[in-house]
Amino acid sequence: KAATLRIALQQQQTDIFNTDIATQQAQLDHLNQQLAQLVQLHGSIDSYEQQLKAIQMELEGKHKHLSSCERIGDQLKQWLKIEQSLCELQQQQQTEQQQLAPLQQILQQAQQHTQQAQIQLKTTQKLLREQRLLTAQSAKDLREQLKPEQPCMVCGSTEHPFYDPKNLINALNQQLDQQEQQAELALQQAQEQQAKQQVHLTKLQ
Repeated sequence: KAATLRIALQQQQTDIFNTDIATQQAQLDHLNQQLAQLVQLHGSIDSYEQQLKAIQMELEGKHKHLSSCERIGDQLKQWLKIEQSLCELQQQQQTEQQQLAPLQQILQQAQQHTQQAQIQLKTTQKLLREQRLLTAQSAKDLREQLKPEQPCMVCGSTEHPFYDPKNLINALNQQLDQQEQQAELALQQAQEQQAKQQVHLTKLQ
C-alpha cells in the first residue's frame, strides 16, 4: 500500500507539474499574442502619426492658400469699390459737363453783352463830347442872334427863358450826363452778370 500510495503521489505530482507547465505555456502564448498585437498596434500608430502629420501639413498648406485667397478677395473688393467710385465720378463729370455747357454759353453771352456795353459806353461818351461842343457852339451862336423883345427865329417866342446860355448848357449837360450814366449802368450790370456766371462756372469745375 505504501508503494502504491507513493506511486500515486508521484503521478499526482507529475500531473500537477504538467498542468502547471501547460498553464504557463498557455499564459506565455497569450502574452506573446498580446506582444504581437502591441507590436502591430505600434506600427499602426506610427503609420497613423505619419498620416496625421501629412494631414496637418496639407491643412497648413490649405490654410495658407485660404489666407492668400482672402487677401486676394479683399484686394478685389477694394478694386471693385475703386471702380464703382470711378464710375460715379465719371457720371458726375458727365452731369457737370452737361450743366457746364449752357453755363458756358450764358457766360459767352454775358461777355458779349459786356463788350457791347463797353463799345456803347465809349461811343456814347464820344458822341456826348461832340454834342457838348456842338451845344456850346450852338448856344453861343443863338445868344448872338437873340435880342430882347424880339421873336426867336426858331420858335417865334418873344420871351427867352433859356436866353442865358449857362441855363441852356446846364440843361443839355444834364441830359447828356443821364445818357452817359445809363450807358455806364448798362456796362456795370453786364460786368456783374458776367462775374456772377464766371463764379458759378468756376464752382462747378
